[in-house]
Amino acid sequence: MGKRKKNVVLPTAGEVFACPLKDGRFGVCRVLKTSTDKESKEFGAASVLVAGSPWIGNELPQEPLEAMRAVLVLTHHAWKGQPHVHWVNDAVPENFIPIGVLEPTSKERQMKCYSHGGWQGTPLQVLLQWRWDHDRDNLLAEEAKSQVPVKKPNLPTETTRGEPKLPTLRELQKMKFFESWDGDQSVKVIRASRKIMKETVQALSQLNEKATENDRIKILQGCIEAFNQLDNSMDKFIDTILREDICDEFELVANACGLGNRDLVDRWREW
Repeated sequence: MGKRKKNVVLPTAGEVFACPLKDGRFGVCRVLKTSTDKESKEFGAASVLVAGSPWIGNELPQEPLEAMRAVLVLTHHAWKGQPHVHWVNDAVPENFIPIGVLEPTSKERQMKCYSHGGWQGTPLQVLLQWRWDHDRDNLLAEEAKSQVPVKKPNLPTETTRGEPKLPTLRELQKMKFFESWDGDQSVKVIRASRKIMKETVQALSQLNEKATENDRIKILQGCIEAFNQLDNSMDKFIDTILREDICDEFELVANACGLGNRDLVDRWREW
């Protein structure tokens, strides 16, 4: 995780926040614990462990409900039942509304978590999971309609029956990621984004023959979580166009390690 900005005031364990969803309803998240000195040093900043809840309401809740203690379990798209819990080191967004306190249980205070993200991941994941459970056909239809064809990089690849061959990890090590950003994005953004992609390709390339699919997924997850942190630290620079660019080039990497076409980005992205 990158270092957070100075003077950021983090919430305390137990605080509950209502967050507006894109469909006009409200979801909630709560703070389970704050990082220890050792964890803060490891993360690069003091952080809080945040859990999303499956609770959704049509009106802004005036106080926490016991039903909000449940932790959201993600099964939409390619998620496999992981709890929506992650470390956050940013200030609570202005549109997140404090509604009270639900003291964490001792088990929650001892929870182990190795994922990092931002506050805005909660409203995204809460609504996606609800739609997956209650409005899946429409959700998938909307996603299919909005899909943008993968842009192929200028690599010396072979062709079969006129179709371009997707690049291998070895070829991706020589690729200039986000080439179209030159001149349009800040040098700092471009360098940081290319560094994330290069380190991801390098980590995948260094896996040995005994590496499991889960080993590759962890590396890919780290890639997207790094973009979450970069986006948070640089004032939400990822707009619709840049989002598609990142997804396109991430998909090339995922395909190169045998894990393409699984909607992996939507598991972890917060932009």
